[in-house]
Amino acid sequence: MKKLSLTLLGGLDIRTSDSHPVEIANRKERALLAWLAMRAGQEISREKAADILWGERPQKQANASLSQAIYAIRKVLAKHDCDVLSADAGCIMLDAARVSVDAVEFSQLAQTGDGDSLAQAAGLYVGPFLEGMTSPTAEFEEWLGTERRRLKDEALDALSNLLTMGAGHEAETEYAATARHLLALDPFSDQATRALMRHHAAREQVGAAIEAFDHLQRTLRAELGTEPSGETRELHTQILRRDIAPPENRREPSELAASRRAGRLRWMPRLRGVAALAIICLIAVTGLVYLSSRHDHGLAPVRSETMVHELPAKPSIAVMAFEDLSQGKDRDYLSDAIAEGIITQLSLFPELFVIARNSSFHYRDKNMDVRGVARELGVRYILEGSQQKSAHRLRVTVQLIDAVGGNHVWSRTFNRDLSDILVVQDEISTSVASSLGEKLSKIAGEEAKKANPEELRAYQNVLKANRYLCEMTKESTKKATQAYQAALASDPNLASAHDGMAWIYINGYRFGWTDLDRRAALAKAREEAAIGLQLAPDDYGSHFATAATLMQAGKREQAIVEFEKSLELNPNAGDVMATFAEQLGYAGRFEEAVTWLKKAMRLDPHHPDWFYWNLGWAEYSMGKCAEALETMRHMSNPPPYANRTLAAIYVCLGRQAEARKAIGALLAFEPDYSLRKFKLNFKGKYARSADLKAWMADLRQAGLPN
Repeated sequence: MKKLSLTLLGGLDIRTSDSHPVEIANRKERALLAWLAMRAGQEISREKAADILWGERPQKQANASLSQAIYAIRKVLAKHDCDVLSADAGCIMLDAARVSVDAVEFSQLAQTGDGDSLAQAAGLYVGPFLEGMTSPTAEFEEWLGTERRRLKDEALDALSNLLTMGAGHEAETEYAATARHLLALDPFSDQATRALMRHHAAREQVGAAIEAFDHLQRTLRAELGTEPSGETRELHTQILRRDIAPPENRREPSELAASRRAGRLRWMPRLRGVAALAIICLIAVTGLVYLSSRHDHGLAPVRSETMVHELPAKPSIAVMAFEDLSQGKDRDYLSDAIAEGIITQLSLFPELFVIARNSSFHYRDKNMDVRGVARELGVRYILEGSQQKSAHRLRVTVQLIDAVGGNHVWSRTFNRDLSDILVVQDEISTSVASSLGEKLSKIAGEEAKKANPEELRAYQNVLKANRYLCEMTKESTKKATQAYQAALASDPNLASAHDGMAWIYINGYRFGWTDLDRRAALAKAREEAAIGLQLAPDDYGSHFATAATLMQAGKREQAIVEFEKSLELNPNAGDVMATFAEQLGYAGRFEEAVTWLKKAMRLDPHHPDWFYWNLGWAEYSMGKCAEALETMRHMSNPPPYANRTLAAIYVCLGRQAEARKAIGALLAFEPDYSLRKFKLNFKGKYARSADLKAWMADLRQAGLPN
């Protein structure tokens, strides 16, 4: 019988002792297994387990849900010959003799105090406890927060003690890596900063040592309004004067040094995604533009089997939000324009798997190693960079990192006139694509025309409008409208602004967020989409806006053609896939809809909530109501209209009280909403009237008035 290995630090990874992944899809079942893992060998009462994950339900129902979860977990484990979960009428328990848990091992090692154990503990702490897991209940959230704080505190103590033990070894790479790991966890650490300063000074890298001090000083001033400690400032002065003493000729006892080396060899293979010591923490390289996530040239590779998502067969890449080193009110918009342009152009290559903007930009301002990003997104390559604007000049610095291979593939700096922004985007994306070594089916577009300053301002307004549009509220839609109109005032021929206005009118038609009547709003949407398509017939976004307009008008076959054309032009557009799935559902092709939605979610792991909404609706329409409910529960902030789907799902499951509660939430948002309005909203969209009638019948049973 096999043993079970659970990795809880840096995420949740479940494997058998022979490294086969154990897939547990249900969110609460994963949470239950993780919670039990931290108590392996202890008998836990069923009541206690039910309370932490189903405490909002009546006790009888909570106990029943727990029993179902235990049954499901044991069924999955049995398939892997890994029956480590025992249960009787009163208690449940994981067999500690056949279960290994990295967080438990880490805590034990961190508390021993010897160098070998501390080194192993540092290697195990590759990220926050159960990173990325959303808490299903308030009780679980409280437990999760407490464990995360405890384990992080133990990691901080372990790293601090390792630095103290490393005195006399400042020039060694291991010493610097420990300091960077500590600084990644505590960006205000004077001790870690001094260690980095000493490391660079010992290697005669004075510029890097000064930059380490300057970064700490900037961080403390900006975040806490304080200065580095007197000891750190004194070290800074010594380095500037070049009168810092060389490392003392001190050495640890040979036995301890040997055990540290042996310990390092033992824990290095256990890294999960994030690097051994989070090496990326803020390194300055003399003569290059400073990048906040600059890396050492020696990267610990990410093992593909530890990735959250399976690595695609074709080259996969995530383009991170570029750091904007410029000043001014338009800060970030221009850097976003460059990064978004690269994402769009790379997506034109069907040979590449390109992560959607929403997921790659999710890591903006987060202090995460690129290898951790690669692990979470399931990609091999990461592109990161910065841009700086000065007068009419633009400087863009980019680097491509192979997280799986553990090396830098390519880097380059572009200095251009500010009006050349579209040319710069095309040049960067083509260079990156070529560096991936694929035979591209097409070269990235024809040479983009140079944008004049008015066009550049228009482009920035479109980016601003797109952000507002994604918030999906009446107020944000007004702000988006103003920004799109400002873009068109600067450049009436900007196709993306007309596409955006089409979406404004579509939302006006769907949700009433307009002063026009519904018919007029839909007509305006078709008008704007037609202009966008005329201006940019080869732009996937123009075909997307046209397809969405046709879908709302009930022109099913024409809409499908436009969706397919949009995806032909951009095979990696997750938002197009998710909306195309909605159209396929209206056509009665729900199985295809689910396939497209799951593909979109893979391309965009940090996708917006409405992807779950569409998937839940498709699953409900197929009669898979339990799956649909689980899908809908993944939504972090469900919009009010999602209650239409949720209420019908509850009726399907026979949970009438919860169905009425969902309708109550809908009516609280829009008191005069009714079945008549519902039918009007979906008029002409369904190919099979029976599908719409079934939904309406469930809503009527849930209490939605006629």
